[in-house]
Amino acid sequence: MIRAIARSLRWCWDLLETKPLERPSLSPAQTQVERLLSEQQQGNVHDYTKRYWGHDYSFAPRGGGHYGHAMGWGYGIHVGDLLLLDNKLSARRDSLYRVLQIKYFSDPPDMWTAELEWVPREAKAVN
Repeated sequence: MIRAIARSLRWCWDLLETKPLERPSLSPAQTQVERLLSEQQQGNVHDYTKRYWGHDYSFAPRGGGHYGHAMGWGYGIHVGDLLLLDNKLSARRDSLYRVLQIKYFSDPPDMWTAELEWVPREAKAVN
């Protein structure tokens, strides 16, 4: 019990000492993805192509990459949201996945596990 309280206090203290993270600038492909998604009025887009402390993931594809299981860190992901994941095997260098199920852990509270489904995009030239 005392360890849990100490961890909570340390986590709160770390939050007070850290500066807010600035959102990294978006690539033209990511800008196109966000524009397409806003037109379709789908869930939020969470960009996981840039990894940093507290914002990272691991991904295990299934079904030829059309589905997969991911575990990661980061707050605010919900069912229906979209994750933009790094994909070095693709010519686009990123892949878009929809969250089918997500479960957050209690310790650490920002860790999650999710079932994902690949979302195909049109092959349009980026302006």
